Amino acid sequence: MTPRCCLLPLILAIASNCYAQPCSITPQGTISGSSVCSGVSPTLTFTSAAGTGPFTLTYTDGVNTFTQSNVNTGVPFVVPQTPAINTTYTLISIKDANGCAAAPTSAQTQVVVQNCTSTLCSGSLGDPVVNVTFGHGANPGPDLPTAVPGASTTLQYVAVSGNPATPTPVDGQYTLTNNVPVNSAWFSGAPDHTPNDPNGYMAFYNGNAQPGEFYKQTVNNLCGGTTYQFAAWIANVLNPAVLVGVQPDITFLIEQPDGTLLGSFDTGPIGQNSVMTWVQYGFYFTTAPGTSGVVLKMINNSPGGNNNPGNDLAIDDITFQPCGPLNTASFSSSAAIDTTTVCPGAPLNLYGAVSSGYVDPAYIWQYSLDNGMSWTDIPNSNSTQLQVTNTDTNTQYRMQAAESSNINSSNCRVSSNIVTAGLYIPMVTISPDTTICRGTPATLYAAGGLTYSWYPTASLTSPASKTTNASPGATTRYYLQTIDQNHCAEKDSVLVSIRPQPTFESPGLTTVCKGEPDTLAPGSNPGYRYAWSPPDHLNNPEAPSPVALLDSSMSYTVHISDSLCAGYDTTFGVSVTILPDPDVVAQKHNDINCAQPTAQLNATGAANYLWTPASGVDNPSSPSPTALIDTTTTFLVKGISLNGCYAYDSITVYVSATGKNLFILPNAFTPNGDGYNDCFGVKRWGDVQLEEFMIFNRWGQRVFYTQNPSFCWDGTYNGQPQEPGAYCYIIRARTFCGPVTHKGWVMLMR
Repeated sequence: MTPRCCLLPLILAIASNCYAQPCSITPQGTISGSSVCSGVSPTLTFTSAAGTGPFTLTYTDGVNTFTQSNVNTGVPFVVPQTPAINTTYTLISIKDANGCAAAPTSAQTQVVVQNCTSTLCSGSLGDPVVNVTFGHGANPGPDLPTAVPGASTTLQYVAVSGNPATPTPVDGQYTLTNNVPVNSAWFSGAPDHTPNDPNGYMAFYNGNAQPGEFYKQTVNNLCGGTTYQFAAWIANVLNPAVLVGVQPDITFLIEQPDGTLLGSFDTGPIGQNSVMTWVQYGFYFTTAPGTSGVVLKMINNSPGGNNNPGNDLAIDDITFQPCGPLNTASFSSSAAIDTTTVCPGAPLNLYGAVSSGYVDPAYIWQYSLDNGMSWTDIPNSNSTQLQVTNTDTNTQYRMQAAESSNINSSNCRVSSNIVTAGLYIPMVTISPDTTICRGTPATLYAAGGLTYSWYPTASLTSPASKTTNASPGATTRYYLQTIDQNHCAEKDSVLVSIRPQPTFESPGLTTVCKGEPDTLAPGSNPGYRYAWSPPDHLNNPEAPSPVALLDSSMSYTVHISDSLCAGYDTTFGVSVTILPDPDVVAQKHNDINCAQPTAQLNATGAANYLWTPASGVDNPSSPSPTALIDTTTTFLVKGISLNGCYAYDSITVYVSATGKNLFILPNAFTPNGDGYNDCFGVKRWGDVQLEEFMIFNRWGQRVFYTQNPSFCWDGTYNGQPQEPGAYCYIIRARTFCGPVTHKGWVMLMR
């Protein structure tokens, strides 16, 4: 056993000996690459011949030097700079996981940069005959045949929801979605391509394990003997920062319905980018004469599955557009002018030109008033040069061309560039509509013009000036024609209205009781001016309806004029008659004591009366009510004459505890519901504190009992009407005159 004191020097010696040894294996290997489309970053693959991975590589494109770490043999990695031309990459050094490094003797590869979009139409395109955007909305999107009638796929549809969308489509599945589904290696959540299409759908494909057809669509409404451009936007959804995988490689086939091949195109490997990048691929083809439909097929040439990670793509905005010779439009016959400014309604010359390519070309011009959203054919516009009358709004124009046999079909035409005719902004201002009084002139004015012409001229002072006075006999609209500073003819108008003569209404006569305020001319028009004379006893002599407070009759005059036209006026007389008040006198027959529990009151001098307090009398509106009180009370009576005037008087009824107690009760009642004498009782009997009130029938049966002096018997017992006849009653009570017991008989009559 080695002594403990010697272990540390031994370990250090061993370690020092290891570091001092040279690498026993020198790392070696080669790099390889593949063709890419222009604008796409290429991938390189390192194949190790010796050494332990992962490796760190240093390589160059002849201009720039790059270092790539964590490289595993056979696994592609992305070049950080996208080449613009064919490029050769040379391996400079290799370092393996043990830190051993070497310079390879020879390790070069060439990446060929292809122009994958060079077969797109080089002339002019027409409006899309087919524009497959797959629609838009919330997830899940529909399956392909529903979204695109006539389309089919060999992959299995899976519905997804949310953002990022779930579930994740697996190999051999597809979905229509408004964002890239969940997968750590995808650009999850990325949107579709269609511009200005919130929640737009795209077709998302997770490639089959075996290459093959994954999209097929029948396209109709094409024109025979016509060249069309097919194009589609495709994106590789694989994120190279997570995984460098198999790149999709798509072949497009265009066939006639009988299977005859019309054209084909291969995208080449669709490379990965640091962000999800949409690239348009396409080509053009020519339909056979008499052919109106074709079949589009998309073939994925790359494998997929677990052994070939990647090959995941999204497709959007598939279009078929007529493709033809270069078609141009201009406002000049000798220069390319696509914008101009004109006067509203002015003539405008359009010039079109089409390069060679049509056997028998034909033309038609169109205009748009909604910024190119929709187009309308211009009648009789079948020439390259056309004069039009511009509308009163900004207008766009374009020329379309096709073979003469196809010119009547918009699906066959190609379109020129768009030329826009803007309008000069009107520069002339004119006075607003106005209202005048009859016989008063109105001043009309304008500004911003070079010349002026007002009409009708008969009632104008200076019809050729920018300012003129108008004196119409009736409401008149005056028109102005001008040439503005842009030399545009402008036309405008102003309405001069004659304020109508108002019809003033006489306030009429008024009557009022002496001392009462009187509102004169109620309901008068507040839009007029008023002057009352004399102003005596009026709260506001300029008000439409002043208030007068008079002691005697009086006559006023009122001058009424229109608030805008002082010449519209008149004068009325208003008489105010003061009505006399009645001479009301209140009297009493007696005061109240124990012998006389009520007092008779009386009022004279008026037609109608009202006694207060009303609770102290049996009928407050009677001229001769009976007072039913238990304390001394002063009654006030209001007497109202037939003319509506009124006056007051008062009388005091004194109450004293003198005299002998008496009961004055009816000896019969008739409970028949007519409102008269329907109930028997003591409704009001002095300052009474009722101890009990009982009624018995002739057999001694008690049919009524109460201790409330306001209750009375209605001739029923237990809800049943009692028979007519005599009934005995007993009343025991306390009054200000002492205790009282009263017995008697009452007749119930029906």
